[in-house]
Amino acid sequence: MKCVKTLGSSAIVAVAFVAFIGTNTASGTVLCKKQGEAGSGGTGTTCPSGFAYAAETKLHARATSLEEPVILELDSLKLECPESTIQGKTSGEGGEGLGVSIAVEVLTFLECPHCEFRVLKAGTVTISWISGTHAGTVTSNGTEMTWSCFIPGVGTDHCIYRTENTHLGAIAGGTQATLEVETSIPAVPTGLFCSEAMAWEGTYTVTEPSALYVAEKT
Repeated sequence: MKCVKTLGSSAIVAVAFVAFIGTNTASGTVLCKKQGEAGSGGTGTTCPSGFAYAAETKLHARATSLEEPVILELDSLKLECPESTIQGKTSGEGGEGLGVSIAVEVLTFLECPHCEFRVLKAGTVTISWISGTHAGTVTSNGTEMTWSCFIPGVGTDHCIYRTENTHLGAIAGGTQATLEVETSIPAVPTGLFCSEAMAWEGTYTVTEPSALYVAEKT
């Protein structure tokens, strides 16, 4: 999958690269309200006592930009969506040997030309700490989405795409965390002209909670 835009900071590029090459060696993950304390595992190893986000914490990430819209590609059809939202709640605090799982409640792509979007199954996303950072890799499982798209020269086609432990990208922690999505979601056999996968790229700002850091443990 080709890269369609330049990322906003070198830090995010580094996090995404680490996630891509698969060097996440975290033995556990928690989401923290402040920067983790340095430890034997490096920066971000430990979330200070009492600062871990508990179960049922709401996470809301939003992309809104006409200049840098979310990009969805279905073979020759490239969609630029000026607004997209991912929202859910954590199912637990996480901890040693665990990632932080988030039950998806809202997933939207708005103002995308030619296509209408619906979520069939919400699914979950899981954040796993990247050693030596305040960041984490993000994977998705069981999210199923459907598109009804008008394809010039073809007509309207209906396609379904489903995540199965699919790597979505990386989240960079901070006083306002950033989620960088760069993924390819496989298709469920449906319409005649559906592509085998849907590429999804976009930069999301985490608006809730207001500060979020990824750490190994408390």
